[in-house]
Amino acid sequence: MIGKQALSNIQEVMWPKILALYQRWRVSIPKTKSTTQWEDDFKHTPFGGLFEEYLEMALQFGFITIFVAAFPIAPFFALLNNWIEIRLDASKLVCATRRPIAFRSSTIGIWFNILQSLAYLAIVANAFLIAFTSEFLPKILYQYTVNWDLIGYTNFTLAVAPVNTTSRECMYRDFRNPDGTLTVFFWKLLALRLVFVILFEHIVFVLCRLTDAIIDDVPESLSIKIRREKYLAKRALQDSSKLNQIFEENDEERESRSKFTKYFRTSRPKTGAATSNDIRRTH
Repeated sequence: MIGKQALSNIQEVMWPKILALYQRWRVSIPKTKSTTQWEDDFKHTPFGGLFEEYLEMALQFGFITIFVAAFPIAPFFALLNNWIEIRLDASKLVCATRRPIAFRSSTIGIWFNILQSLAYLAIVANAFLIAFTSEFLPKILYQYTVNWDLIGYTNFTLAVAPVNTTSRECMYRDFRNPDGTLTVFFWKLLALRLVFVILFEHIVFVLCRLTDAIIDDVPESLSIKIRREKYLAKRALQDSSKLNQIFEENDEERESRSKFTKYFRTSRPKTGAATSNDIRRTH
């Protein structure tokens, strides 16, 4: 895993630079005193997307979770690699590739299901690794059935080869009788290992579910900000509706005024026509 991470980091440093040199040679933009930003960006290679980045993180997560019981120091090397790779990816995105197009996304998509499946697989794999490759369960069973102080444990775990099968006495690591049949201790140990696997995975699954239920996916501070943003948006929408209502009322008032003015103008007597007061004055 460490060698693969080192080679991957070297590839991420060298490969974009090689592609950038090829892109500049292929484009061959004439050198001038001043170039625009888009001309400088066009000299770089197009951004290849995030598939390779997600794939690398998924593989690393699988290695450090599935085989952590066999190599407990793996998470430390993964942390060190990620700390270095953050700077390498930043340099690649800023200096070696064109500016990527941003898209809005609320989740990481199918990669979340992949990582979750790897986590479940890691629980089962670590349960089998602890049960079938470590000395934890054989020693416990030996303490409760043979000797609590583990006296003679090493010789107890060695079986003698059957007679007339070797030129001299040969011992190998297994729980067998001199005739080659499996001992009762082996079957008890096998049952204990299977029970341990079932209990281990169920306990870890329950703890994972409890942790998932206790810890919110969205922090409380961020949740408050989201609710405040929704409240302000709703308030702005209400204010805009009130403004629209006021504008509509003003428009109606203007229309009524225009109708009244138009009616008044049409009902006013024409110039030169005699009114009743004028007739009275003449009399």
